[in-house]
This record gives sequence, C-alpha cells and structure tokens, in this order.
Amino acid sequence: MLFRSWEEHWVAMKRIIELDLGKQVYGRYNTNLSRVAFAGCNLFSDILVNLRDWQVCASIDGTGRIGEYIRTGLKWEDWLKNFKQGLKYTKHRRQLMLDYTVTLPGLFEAKRMFDLSQELNVRLLTKITFAFGSDIAMSPLFLPRHILEPIVKDILDYAKPKATPFQQPFIDVFENLLTRKTFEEEYLDYEQGQVRGKQRILKLEQ
Repeated sequence: MLFRSWEEHWVAMKRIIELDLGKQVYGRYNTNLSRVAFAGCNLFSDILVNLRDWQVCASIDGTGRIGEYIRTGLKWEDWLKNFKQGLKYTKHRRQLMLDYTVTLPGLFEAKRMFDLSQELNVRLLTKITFAFGSDIAMSPLFLPRHILEPIVKDILDYAKPKATPFQQPFIDVFENLLTRKTFEEEYLDYEQGQVRGKQRILKLEQ
C-alpha cells in the first residue's frame, strides 16, 4: 500500500491492527525516525509488533553536530533515543538497520557511524550521495583524489580489522570510493563546478 501522507498511513495501519489483520501484513519503512508516535499511537509498540514481520531502514548521515548540519531538522539525541526504542521490539537483526548516506562532511563521521553500528549490533547499510554533475558539493567525490584518497584509506584502516558482516556494506562502499572517478577526473567543467557548488552550500547555510 502507498499513502499520500504520514497521517493517512498512520490511520490505515491503526485500522489494520484493529481489524486483527496485522499477521497478514509485512511492513517496510524508510524513515528519518524523527517521529515514532502520533495521535497516541507508537510505531513500534502499537503497530509493528502486531505485524507478521517488518523492516525499518533508519536514514542517518552522521552523529551529533555534523549529522545535524548535514540533515536539516535532525535532533541527534532524539533520533538515537527513537532508534534504541525500536531495538527493544526487534526479533531479528534485519528488522532495524542504519541507512547511512556518505556525504562530503559525513566522511568525518564515518568512523563514528561504524562504531555506532557495532555498539548497537545492527547492519550498516551504506551508499554515497547521488551526484549528476560537478557542482554537487555534498558528494565526497567533490574532493580531488589527493585529498579524498588518504581520508578513505584511513577510514578503511580503522574499520576493516574490526568489521563484521553487519558492516560489510560500509567496507564495500568505501573500497569502491577508491576506484571511482572524482569530479576532477570525470567532468571538464570541474573548476566551475567547484565554484557553483560552494556558492550553493553558502546560500543554503544562510
């Protein structure tokens, strides 16, 4: 089922539970996890526990102040509290996962995200910011290779010796970063793209 709004979805899910149809439903969510309660109903304790099975991919780009800078509206402590609340209702580790998008500033959160995955014992889904031009300043590929490569290698040196299968997607993405073309290598208008990208970020910050 697809819904036009969070509220419409919430009402429908409550109705499914009231009709005792939950055991016929598999729920899958991609969410920023900013809200887990609405109209006196809790996502985990009132809805998901009553379904046949469920999966929540909780989007996050970084912890603390860096995470809050990258994702406008994120309140890190609230997010972490909501995630830990969800863990109390899991029956297997595929039900609640970290969905980490690697941005340029998020490179400096990579080790913390890796540690968070290990601390919570959850899978760390990992992907890179989608980029379709040389002016996407939030992409790690916005950096020239001589800057990007040492950062990525340092992250891999930190993570690989400790990684479990839950962190393998993280390792795969960072290893792939070493082989991908940077914007400097891919785009002829790289220098102009750098200027445009930086100007856009400054405008957003204002």
